[in-house]
Amino acid sequence: MKHLGTGLFAIGVGLCAAFGAQLSQPMYEMKKEQGQLLSYELSTLKSKYEVALKNAEGKDASSHKIPADPLTKDYTSQSAYLTALIAQHDEYVASLKRHSDAKLDALRRSWLDARRSALAQKTKIAFLEKPGPNLRLASWVTDSGAGFGAGLFFIVIGALIARRVKKAELTGSGTESGSGSISAVNVRVMVTEVAEQVGGLAERVKENQSPTIACADEIRQEIERLALSHFQPIVDARYRLQAEIGLAAFAEAFGPFSAGERNVSRAWSALVDEHWPEAVASLANAATALRMADQKLS
Repeated sequence: MKHLGTGLFAIGVGLCAAFGAQLSQPMYEMKKEQGQLLSYELSTLKSKYEVALKNAEGKDASSHKIPADPLTKDYTSQSAYLTALIAQHDEYVASLKRHSDAKLDALRRSWLDARRSALAQKTKIAFLEKPGPNLRLASWVTDSGAGFGAGLFFIVIGALIARRVKKAELTGSGTESGSGSISAVNVRVMVTEVAEQVGGLAERVKENQSPTIACADEIRQEIERLALSHFQPIVDARYRLQAEIGLAAFAEAFGPFSAGERNVSRAWSALVDEHWPEAVASLANAATALRMADQKLS
């Protein structure tokens, strides 16, 4: 079931990515129109003329700069703009001198004739309006909404299946395979036990007014034993506990427990350094925090 959920989730992501990236029909048509290069650009007429000119006279045709097109904002209609483009083109052609080589002149004339015939399409592209967001969204929903919605459906179903399987694994009885995690019920019992035992250690070190190295070693060994018998198993079972009692309750209980664990570790370090007052203070803080964790789990 876990693999099924993962597979559905992956399919859903793929569908959402595929259909979400598709253009709406108005935008697609606009891009298609813009993508259709003008005929004189698509043809080889210009390149043929440039190559022939360079071979015959050693001149670069790029030196014959065509005047920049007029600005579309200066014209209120396509027809007015097209008239201006044609006038500018004809003026440019009239200013050119004929080539002495008839072949070169014919190649240039073919290229310029193709350019003139393409001015109408150029005008259309210049005045092509970008479709508004509402139109694009509505058109996209019509064209791709079903596929995108199916992708979202698979994502949700896959995530729910995977979550349900994971929760079943975490809240199942006994230990998890290979992990040795204890059940959530035993977590509560062990937190109560470790709170009581750390509280007992805190009282012992507090009452000891004449500590020795032997006393420090004894307390340190007790802490090491608790780390293996209680702290580590509880930490290993944290996800199982979270799945059973919920994230909010888990945070309320595990926050104080983590503080207690840190203070116990601090006490162990203080005992190694033979700093008895710090060990006393750290164990007292640990006992308080662990009792709070026990109360939250009760």
